[in-house]
Amino acid sequence: MHLPFSPPQPALMERNNVAEPISNTNAMNPIRISAGPINPITKVSEIRVLIGHVMENGFRSDETGKRIPINIIKEIIVSFNNEIVFNAELGTGIAANPLLSFPLLVPQGGGILRVVWRDDHGQSGQLNKEVGTQ
Repeated sequence: MHLPFSPPQPALMERNNVAEPISNTNAMNPIRISAGPINPITKVSEIRVLIGHVMENGFRSDETGKRIPINIIKEIIVSFNNEIVFNAELGTGIAANPLLSFPLLVPQGGGILRVVWRDDHGQSGQLNKEVGTQ
């Protein structure tokens, strides 16, 4: 899968002398992913992605009257088993801590859902979640 930008590499932490990836790579802007139950007939699950981000639109001023610079998430890419299933380009009309929801067709055996985002300031984050696995 080719992404238009380089996502952050997962950090590693030591647990029982084994390096394991940390699932949420940007502690200041956490990502939460929830997957609803898989419909047994359609094999579709509702995916919800919540990203903690200020989404500053650049139109507000601080207490001193100085304009607060724009800082919004520019792009969110969601892939499932390394295939892009959802891509969004966001603008200034999106509120802080955006919540996105979309249906996902989950194949037998499930897989890994990966969310990657980047903002105006070059910050980015990613989170992986298993969906449909037992």
